[in-house]
Amino acid sequence: MAKKKKRPVILSASIIAGNEENWIESIIRDCKGFADEIVVLCSGSDKTKEICLSYGCRVYDYTWIKDFADARNECLRYCRGRYVIWLDADDRVIPSQQQQIRLLKQSWLRKPKDYFFKCSLSDKKGSGPAHAMSQTRIFPKVAEKMWSGKVHESVVSFQQTQGYWNRSRETDIWIYHEGYQDPRMLEAKIKRNVELLEEDLKDGPDPIKSSYLGASLANTGHKEEAFKTLAGTYDKFDESAHKPSKFTYFMRLFPVLLQKKEWKSLIGAMNKAIEVYPNDPQPWSVIARVAVVHQKFKEALDIIEKAEKMEYEEEAGLPTIGDVHSELKELRRICETELALQYVGSVQEEVKAELEKVA
Repeated sequence: MAKKKKRPVILSASIIAGNEENWIESIIRDCKGFADEIVVLCSGSDKTKEICLSYGCRVYDYTWIKDFADARNECLRYCRGRYVIWLDADDRVIPSQQQQIRLLKQSWLRKPKDYFFKCSLSDKKGSGPAHAMSQTRIFPKVAEKMWSGKVHESVVSFQQTQGYWNRSRETDIWIYHEGYQDPRMLEAKIKRNVELLEEDLKDGPDPIKSSYLGASLANTGHKEEAFKTLAGTYDKFDESAHKPSKFTYFMRLFPVLLQKKEWKSLIGAMNKAIEVYPNDPQPWSVIARVAVVHQKFKEALDIIEKAEKMEYEEEAGLPTIGDVHSELKELRRICETELALQYVGSVQEEVKAELEKVA
């Protein structure tokens, strides 16, 4: 009797998990809809491992050393797929997006290429990502170690240094990150990130890591520390720095500087963002907002009209500050209302003056 051929492993789902028994089962079920194997690296002491084994996952033990890149690389080492999709225990991939991933797999069978695919990470479950960020979630396994960063780990540095940067591709695939909906879990994650980022920065200054730290500090209410952290690396980028990272850094300055009413620094940061991507509407919308705050409504309206014609710069990813076009629409409403009131007020003054002359 002829031996049955084993199905090739095209796509591996790679998951690192601590004590995730309350979260892991849902994402494992989702992965069954598109992955050829599910590889889980377990570092906790609860029932996560048992749950994963019950679903036929390939599970490996790991001792946590407070380094996410190390854990991701260790999990990657066990993946047998030509391509890898990385996921967290609190990620969710709804059926329509599972189908999108299956279609992407079919394209690899026809013409495999070493592309790094970006997906949208959403904090809202439903028909699509209302507010999302872009992440490289699917990539070819071209090395045993591809991750860097103790926290906010990514394969971006690998792409840059190994000649794969022009292989990035956008997709319509989006992933729902359910953990963002649990306030206690979100707060715990941010505090953990602050600790790891502060440890990571002991190796030397890094504007990108500082921008992550500043954002995390701001989210935990430490506005003054966030400002010092972000402002301290304001001019530390060299000309060869990764453009999307530079842009994201300057956009991360925005909420902290806005709250502190550091108007000059805020405009300066937005102008630097514009130098990176002149035709992205995000920094322009911030400048328009500042003009509105200072009641320069005509100036703001001119900026809004310019920004409304722009689209998000693809390379920079999805909006850093949310739905900018909705923001622009609201700013336009404010400006037009205020200018109309000013006009009515001026007409009333003219009428009053004329009446006084008659009297």
